[in-house]
Amino acid sequence: MAKITIDKLAELVVNEFRELRGEINKRFEQVESRLDKIESRLDKIEGRLSGLEMKVGYLEASLDELRRDVRDMKNNSIDPREFEDLTHRVKYLEEKLGIESGK
Repeated sequence: MAKITIDKLAELVVNEFRELRGEINKRFEQVESRLDKIESRLDKIEGRLSGLEMKVGYLEASLDELRRDVRDMKNNSIDPREFEDLTHRVKYLEEKLGIESGK
């Protein structure tokens, strides 16, 4: 078996650490590249979410307006029984006055 000197051993250790450092640096560069891609994708997602928030806000405002309109129609519309009564009264008046109904 060959005898290894301290200097040779130190040189081997230094070379191994250099190789290891090179591999570690390579891996960190790969990780950094992947993180950059992820960050870019997250920026795009944030932009899309912002657009969706605006659309949801618009839809909520439209829905509120529709609710107010429906409430106003309920409050300002004629009761079906009153409408039927009014229809009968108009029909009676048309008959008495000899007017042909528009229906």
